[in-house]
Amino acid sequence: MQACPSNLVAGKNSSALIDIYLTIHPRKIGFLKFLFEGYDGLATLSTLDVKNGLVKLNLLRSRYREALYLLSALCCEYQLN
Repeated sequence: MQACPSNLVAGKNSSALIDIYLTIHPRKIGFLKFLFEGYDGLATLSTLDVKNGLVKLNLLRSRYREALYLLSALCCEYQLN
């Protein structure tokens, strides 16, 4: 998985949103979407280019660290790339 944080922030408070762009194996998009949206609404996942596995995670700035921990664990455990 290639992480490419864009840190596009909408607003200046702690509830601002962040977009994280990732390239993952196309067959793992549904799995990642299920995990992030089922993990207490940690993030929403949008598919930008299914053929190339380009996805966007949208999350609150306050949950950024939690999302990165989960992504790190998933990379090792499930080989998302």
